[in-house]
Amino acid sequence: MRFYRSENNALVYCEKKANPDYWDDLWIDDAIQSKMFFKNRYLLRLVKKYLIKGSRILEGGCGCGSNVYHLEKSGYRAYGIDYAPKTVSIVKKNIPALSLLLGDVRKLPLKRDSFQGYVSVGVIEHFYNGYKEIAEEMKRVLDNGGYLFLSFPQMSAFRKLKARMKKYPELGKKFDPEADCFYQYALDRKKVQVYFEQKGFKKLSHKFDDGIKGLKDEVRFLRPVLQKIYDSRSISAKIIKRLLNLLLNRFFGHSVILVLQKTMV
Repeated sequence: MRFYRSENNALVYCEKKANPDYWDDLWIDDAIQSKMFFKNRYLLRLVKKYLIKGSRILEGGCGCGSNVYHLEKSGYRAYGIDYAPKTVSIVKKNIPALSLLLGDVRKLPLKRDSFQGYVSVGVIEHFYNGYKEIAEEMKRVLDNGGYLFLSFPQMSAFRKLKARMKKYPELGKKFDPEADCFYQYALDRKKVQVYFEQKGFKKLSHKFDDGIKGLKDEVRFLRPVLQKIYDSRSISAKIIKRLLNLLLNRFFGHSVILVLQKTMV
């Protein structure tokens, strides 16, 4: 179930509450061992564009550690932190050399100015009261001039149009995120960008992604066909997905990735 929250121009997703137990159950049920080695090629290309090998990079909310693993393999000094205890334990048992910590991205047990890069993929949207504490910690642990690679579900142009047309039910004033199973937001990309700029970051680039998901989630009659394409692992489906995303990302993109640089102490 989704609701529109006008005060921050965001969609509120009500599912299972995204707490440590939820993430442990999700990763373990989703064959965590196979996910440890999944390669996010676009993220790796972005990091390589902005950071030289040997740079210290932290992934906050690293889940099964796949990005940390591939960043390490690419020549970076990569570290990860997550608050799902079983997940962290399983990953450390399977890949003991990986530098993972159990901890909360809102209160990092790490020194100030200790990283040249920070990766955050699908994290800031899961906190009902906002990402202020996470942003403060990102800024604190990044060197001046360090880079933040920040990805989250977003209010696409199509979702904004639906909100203006009142196609989503309004979030009730008595909504209780604890009782009503808040899962995540789809956030307003421009509002997130402005917030980080006010905190001393400069936006370098942004890219919309996953237009197929953004379309199938919003247009019900297209969902059965798009879901089959989305789930397929065949070579032909991968080619179709790439072409469709090129066409759909700008207007329907489910998520966005921002590259920001810390410019103020």
